[in-house]
Amino acid sequence: GHHVYPVRCSLFGPSITEVDRRYSDFAWLHAQLAKTCPGCILPPIPGKVVGILHSREFLEARRIGLQKFLTNVAAHEVLMHAPSFRQFLQASTVDLSALKAKAKVVNDPKQALTNWFGKAVQKFSEHDKVQSLAARATGRDVVAKPKSDQDLAFDQIAGYVTMLDGHAKTLQQKVLAAYRANRATSAAYCDVIEATSELAELESSLPEMKSVGFQSVMEIVDIRAKHLDSDWAMLTDAVDDFSRWITSVQAALATREDRRFAYQAQLAAAAKLSGESPEAASESPDKQRSSFSSFLGQSSASHVNAAVQVAKADFEAVHERVMSEVLKFREEKASVLKVMFLQFASLQLDNATEFSETLHRVVPKLKDTSTAPVAAGHVSSVYLSTANDHQSSQYQDFEDVIQSNQTPATKTRKNSSHSLDDNALPATPYADVSL
Repeated sequence: GHHVYPVRCSLFGPSITEVDRRYSDFAWLHAQLAKTCPGCILPPIPGKVVGILHSREFLEARRIGLQKFLTNVAAHEVLMHAPSFRQFLQASTVDLSALKAKAKVVNDPKQALTNWFGKAVQKFSEHDKVQSLAARATGRDVVAKPKSDQDLAFDQIAGYVTMLDGHAKTLQQKVLAAYRANRATSAAYCDVIEATSELAELESSLPEMKSVGFQSVMEIVDIRAKHLDSDWAMLTDAVDDFSRWITSVQAALATREDRRFAYQAQLAAAAKLSGESPEAASESPDKQRSSFSSFLGQSSASHVNAAVQVAKADFEAVHERVMSEVLKFREEKASVLKVMFLQFASLQLDNATEFSETLHRVVPKLKDTSTAPVAAGHVSSVYLSTANDHQSSQYQDFEDVIQSNQTPATKTRKNSSHSLDDNALPATPYADVSL
């Protein structure tokens, strides 16, 4: 089934309302805000994940992301007044499902396609290479059209955001690679713990092994594995959010360009109807852009002129909103990056402190060099019960040597003139060996 998130709100009165929402409801709200609030930089929502089992950690991370989305929408001076936001917070599940179904219906597919086609042709006609080819075909010179101050300022911002998006995506890839490498190292540390635990279990019955710090070593490795697993997790999520935020900025910039192309297409339609050039159809310098023929199919000059005025007002409103949103984005971006890096550094400090405390606790135990006396018959009782016949005979021989307190016989090495006297051997055979 689908996971349901309870959404509690007190924005529209003294009482607190609560509704249940699924992820698709949040996605609907995001899409509606994009339609009804053009030019606004929408807070990003967590990406949709399909085809995996949703773990508890995944659902909690998504819940935090969705809560952050709603909090940012509620704090936005434009988005908070959107009708879709109020409907999302107040409508019943049945009513919201009806709204979602209604949003999927296109009112006029033919008109929507015509508008899209007209804007696409307008964008295509403004391309430098297209203008050059058209001029060459008609035998005229290419005349560079001066851009308005609006377009020049917008182009600078668009270029900056494009470069910012590239660097953010590179950072996202590198941080993700570091996170995955740390996860792999953490898994290797867990394998070390498992192997150490098996060795400790084997040696647990020997009295002389009681003071060996198997548990202390495993505690050290375990704390390192935990830190490796968490060191980059928070930064990875933060960088992902930052990258999606920049994508939202690009979407707002694209909306501004969409409105400009629609405005220029309306100018071209008016110019065609009046038999004038698009430049002559507009008296303002910021409207001096050429276009191919109109695709809007308007039959009346008054209707065309009205459409031009509507498109102009829509473009200018979206342009002003986008420029204001980008300025706010630059201010918030600095704060977000500061918090992101501070949280990463604070986590490293917390992990280092915890690891240092662990070392101070276990190192004194490891420094204890005292050992318990070895019982003569204890070795066989531990090993002979689990070893095979060949290993049992080896351990039995070893026990016999211990009980007789004798050194195993060795072959005497002879040189060409004389043999070594046994009494000449040092008490410790390797006492005179050093580096």
